[in-house]
Amino acid sequence: MRTTAPGLTTVPGRDLRRRKFQRAIYTVVVQAADLIQDIFSLFVHERPCQQPSNACSWSEGEAISRLLKAKPICSYLTNPERSNVCQVDATTASKLVYHPIDPSESPELLALRLIYEQTTIPVPRVHRLVYDPVETSYAQVLMDYIPGRPLIHAWTTLSFWEKLRAAWVLRSYMRQLRKITHPRADIPGPLGPGLTPLAFCTPTTGVAWDVGPFADANALNDYVNRRSATAAGAVPIPPGFTHPEPMAFVHNDLHMHNIILGDDGRLWIVDWEWAGFFPRSYEFTSMAMQCEWHDTYAAPWSFRLCVPFIADPYFDRYRWLAGMVP
Repeated sequence: MRTTAPGLTTVPGRDLRRRKFQRAIYTVVVQAADLIQDIFSLFVHERPCQQPSNACSWSEGEAISRLLKAKPICSYLTNPERSNVCQVDATTASKLVYHPIDPSESPELLALRLIYEQTTIPVPRVHRLVYDPVETSYAQVLMDYIPGRPLIHAWTTLSFWEKLRAAWVLRSYMRQLRKITHPRADIPGPLGPGLTPLAFCTPTTGVAWDVGPFADANALNDYVNRRSATAAGAVPIPPGFTHPEPMAFVHNDLHMHNIILGDDGRLWIVDWEWAGFFPRSYEFTSMAMQCEWHDTYAAPWSFRLCVPFIADPYFDRYRWLAGMVP
């Protein structure tokens, strides 16, 4: 069971006074940083100028031929051959997606389109789908290949000021995500066609199974409260946590392997498979949990210090929710 918050992780969970001091310090720093961004427009990125992809000119047969020769890539799998992401050529990557009716309506594709329409966050552009000729519920998505290094590999090579700038840029991305509007903004879970709630899994709720669907934030909050009462090792519901918190668009899997330091110097965000509308604290909670997972995900101490700044210091909610995750 995880009971300590990222950042100053040596603080005992029972030391309430010190946790409050940490939260106050981070809150002041976050508010000051946001004010500076608002006034001076620091670190506001325009969308990268991207060249047309070769994938747009391929015939269906040529696309299939290239996919058969594509090289699997994944920075955190010991066996990359298990990866569902491949590099097709110098400008194109592919990812296998599934949807029982139409893969073009898969949550990740809908999320990428929404991000591209409403933010300037650098994300891969989706160019086309190549459907499986037998299993039509599956398709290969051809999208931009982002040359660069996962932040987990690049972090130790950055100077102090480069690390600070990276945290500041990620904070600006977080603020953009929280301003996204959508007809499903009040429905917890991933995006989908229409307004039908969908089941989901996240690091916050446990990645081994789907939960839901939930019609609204109240239904999700009731589920979490019931689980808190029955989960082994869970801490009691803190005062004020019985009511749902504000919802926002959340990446939900923002570990350092999914942040790419591009060769162009920009920070790119990939793998939006678990993205959707969730309580705002879920971004901090999922980042914090994955910082402490096994060696594949474990983040450097200096990045853990940045997480409360990037996603807001939800220390108490993290400690409570983490106690419910196996």
